[in-house]
Amino acid sequence: KKASTPRRSSRTWAWSSFPISSLHLASYSLSRKALEKSPASSARTHALAAILAPIPPVIPPPPDSPGSFYGEAVSPASIKWLWPDVSLETGYRVLSSTGGVLSGSLAAGTTYWLETGRSTNSPYSRRLLAYNTGGESAQVSAIAYTLANPPALASATALNRTVIRTGWNASGNPPQTFYELHYSSDPASYWRAVSTDTTALDLTNLLPGTPYSLKIRALNGSGVPTSFSAGNVAATLSSPAISSLSGISSGQNISLTIKGSDFCDGDQVRFEKVGQASVYMYGSAVTAQDHAAISAAVDITGLAAGAWNVVVYNADTTDSGTSGNDLFLVSTVTLGGGITQGLIDNSMISTLTIPGGSEQVIVPPGILPNGFILVSTNPETNPITVGSATILAATRALRRGQITFNIREYAAYSNNARVNTFAEPVSFAISYPDASPDDGIVDGTGMNELDLRLMLLDEAGASWVEVPGAEYEINAANNTVTARRTHFSTYALLGFSPAGNINLSKVYPVPWEPNSAGKFGSANIAGCGSGLIFDDLPGEGTIRIYTIPGDLVRELSFSSANNGCKAWDGKNASGRNAASGVYIAIINNKGAGGGSTTKKLAIER
Repeated sequence: KKASTPRRSSRTWAWSSFPISSLHLASYSLSRKALEKSPASSARTHALAAILAPIPPVIPPPPDSPGSFYGEAVSPASIKWLWPDVSLETGYRVLSSTGGVLSGSLAAGTTYWLETGRSTNSPYSRRLLAYNTGGESAQVSAIAYTLANPPALASATALNRTVIRTGWNASGNPPQTFYELHYSSDPASYWRAVSTDTTALDLTNLLPGTPYSLKIRALNGSGVPTSFSAGNVAATLSSPAISSLSGISSGQNISLTIKGSDFCDGDQVRFEKVGQASVYMYGSAVTAQDHAAISAAVDITGLAAGAWNVVVYNADTTDSGTSGNDLFLVSTVTLGGGITQGLIDNSMISTLTIPGGSEQVIVPPGILPNGFILVSTNPETNPITVGSATILAATRALRRGQITFNIREYAAYSNNARVNTFAEPVSFAISYPDASPDDGIVDGTGMNELDLRLMLLDEAGASWVEVPGAEYEINAANNTVTARRTHFSTYALLGFSPAGNINLSKVYPVPWEPNSAGKFGSANIAGCGSGLIFDDLPGEGTIRIYTIPGDLVRELSFSSANNGCKAWDGKNASGRNAASGVYIAIINNKGAGGGSTTKKLAIER
């Protein structure tokens, strides 16, 4: 386009042309007077105005939609979103799945945007559009995952001869994360891989006695792996091997502990003796001892006396090899009057079974050379060495409701000399009846079997003394109390009869002077405590102490474990000293016989 401009010659205007395309139209103006002096001024004015009018801006079409949009995981917290550049764009915007702008306005020519601050191994859906003054392109969308964190292999332990149990730390990965565990018995040649979305895995069908190299990595939701963890090596177990035997009796069973190496769950124990049928029993591995011990309960009812060999073997018939003739079942002789004698083989474990019952004595090797054991199941009338009068006096000294039964006297001799103390613990079992029915209550007594105590006769003091709880255990399945002690003496089972008369319960001292050292001061009862004593209680119940107006001060509970007494320390439920005054105690019997009784007591501070 060209515009004309006047050229003056004398009084006449002439027009010539000059280009105006590069000039800003708004900068042009004409003097009104000059126009008015030119010929045909009106027509020229309109023509020039049309030429000099502003040109409307050109609006481009919206840019094309980016043909490809995708995300690449950069780290566990970031994703790089990428796309090809398009023409006619002023810029780009990355949007959330709901349309919110995340990236702000990105410049023209941008082909990626790094998104940060995201969660580990998590999916994110994003949209992309290009824009200019003419509008926005169609949106394209993509989904991408952040990377997973590399896991850390935490454990690898042989369960048996073909299985290794592995475990690893998730390292902050979410629950849906998949892991690849790689393992090999020849890492220079090959690796096998298994996948799981848990943090533990058992590798199965492995070779016995073989070390395996292990490493693990995580995969994000798109299957992109992390780096491998630091390597680890674990070996499957080899064939079992026996180094030593020890045992505890429990009825007609021997609970053997066999020490050695490479024992597994499912291994079995076999007894062998020339001329006798083998005896098979399942065992259970003690994994806390690194498979170095296995326990097995073996029923020895009817087995011939003498030495037996012990073998540990597994399901694929791999034997441990023999232990040697290391287990000796004692031949017994009944002497009459409830006394049994058993000869001891000092070179091996010796087991004495009391005829007619489920009681045994197990003696480890090396503690009774040229020895034998005597057991009396009725020492009250037919003792070995203890005085019957001593047993009677100790029994009479028991608290009301306490009952002793199944009294046994054990005596050991070596080279014809009495031996009371041993270098190693000897185990023995005392049975109790619980068959009519098998309900956990000692038949004919109402005593709970789990409340039984093992008592030792103190011959000098003519009293029964409880054996420390760590030295015996109650086997409710076999109805026996089994002890492991380095001392032989007279023992009995003690229980508490819950059928006591609640009305015979008593409280003392009354009045109680907590700060006094006189006869009304705090009572101190062994096994009960110090303070105001509630005595001769039934097996189970509660004691509620009230003020005279009826306000509850304190509630105490008791059971057969309290041995018939309970001490009150004089404090209320808030732990503060109860004030001087008269109080009422209501004792409720929750056991057999039921009922309640009321006692009056007083405190003088």
